[in-house]
Amino acid sequence: MILFISDEALEDLISEIVRASNRGVSAIRNATGEPNWSYGHVTPLSRSGKIFCIVYAVVGIPLTLVLLSALVERLLIPTIWLLQWLNSRLGHLYQPFNIRIVHLFVIGNTCACNMHTFWLRLRDPPGGTSAFDSQRPFTTYGQSQHP
Repeated sequence: MILFISDEALEDLISEIVRASNRGVSAIRNATGEPNWSYGHVTPLSRSGKIFCIVYAVVGIPLTLVLLSALVERLLIPTIWLLQWLNSRLGHLYQPFNIRIVHLFVIGNTCACNMHTFWLRLRDPPGGTSAFDSQRPFTTYGQSQHP
């Protein structure tokens, strides 16, 4: 079945595609079904949107820095306790530098194992489907797999 559209409708479609392309939307990728992993050019267009983004950044960046400094303070407590414990147990056998290297190794491995476990849970959640499952089309996320 062949559909005919008027020249005006075709011109309107082409101009809409060009406008969308200027804002980061790819008509070809959307039509072919290839996943578009980029977010395009994400900028607010309205004056109120721009003001909101500025206020959000002015408030959000300092609050993030405060949160990170509080997190580091909390994580220093068990870290310093472990270093003191290692010094009390191994201080008479090894130099302080060697004990600090062991401490760094223990803390580094603990962080790496936790991140690896988190990644495995994110990739293969227990009893659920993965967010990184490339066999499913992007439009079916959040929908039931059974009809």
